[in-house]
Amino acid sequence: MAARAVGVAQCAYDAALGYARERRAFGQPIAGFQAIQLKLADMATEIQAARLMTYWAAVRSEAGPVRSEAAMAKYFASEVALRATMEWHNDQSGQPVLRSLTAYDH
Repeated sequence: MAARAVGVAQCAYDAALGYARERRAFGQPIAGFQAIQLKLADMATEIQAARLMTYWAAVRSEAGPVRSEAAMAKYFASEVALRATMEWHNDQSGQPVLRSLTAYDH
């Protein structure tokens, strides 16, 4: 569950990054604007933290049951996936997310 949420978040980040590189405003890609760079950096940081928490829970599971670690990884990764998809959706000016973003495409 946590790994799937990390995958969804990564997919949203990849889509947001691609959109920021393609979309132009004031004669340049919006990826060059500091506000967009900060949003992308925040998304990437959260995704990496969720990925590492998921790895941590997986490694701990080799020693035995890890209910709390797995629960933390699932919770955090799903929250990161939600934030990443909502951020991407907002950057797309409200265009439907599911029409152009599917985790199974990546």
